[in-house]
Amino acid sequence: MNRRHRSAATVAVLALAGAIFAVLFWQPIAKWMQPAPVPVSEKLTIAVINTYIGSGLVLIAANKGYFAAEGLEVALQPYSAGRAALEAVLKNEADMTTIGNLPIIFATLDKVPLSIVASIARAYKGAGIVARRDRGIAQATDLTGKRVGVSYGTDGHFVLGVILAESGMAPDSVNTQNIQPENLVSTRS
Repeated sequence: MNRRHRSAATVAVLALAGAIFAVLFWQPIAKWMQPAPVPVSEKLTIAVINTYIGSGLVLIAANKGYFAAEGLEVALQPYSAGRAALEAVLKNEADMTTIGNLPIIFATLDKVPLSIVASIARAYKGAGIVARRDRGIAQATDLTGKRVGVSYGTDGHFVLGVILAESGMAPDSVNTQNIQPENLVSTRS
């Protein structure tokens, strides 16, 4: 047998051995290579604000099953404002929350012990005032003497104060009314 025929025979034998190996051992190897299902080891309740951008990644992760894939059984509790979500955590009704800065600031000022686990969202120029032009409101100074609905102790309350200050207006130049976030849209006057 010449060298060329020996090489071809060697390749054929190796191919046959590989095929036999694949038939006999592929299924056990493939099964071994698949990750074992992760058993649920932890239950976690997260208070989320459905309209807050910071909750977006948590809502997506829950919807896509990412928590379950990591062994977490996650229950989401919806809230309309960060203040209420933080209260749920402080009352042990939830394990953690996704909230904006202001509820954390107020809690810290009240010396409430908190831990920030992660920052999951940033928004620049993500807040403003929604007003009716048919009531003569085109800019912040047009709010002078008007009634303004806002949820006290929320980021919206803070933003209102900043916008008034940037417009050279005192906080008492508008008549603020404390309205729960879920009622802001339906409130008319």
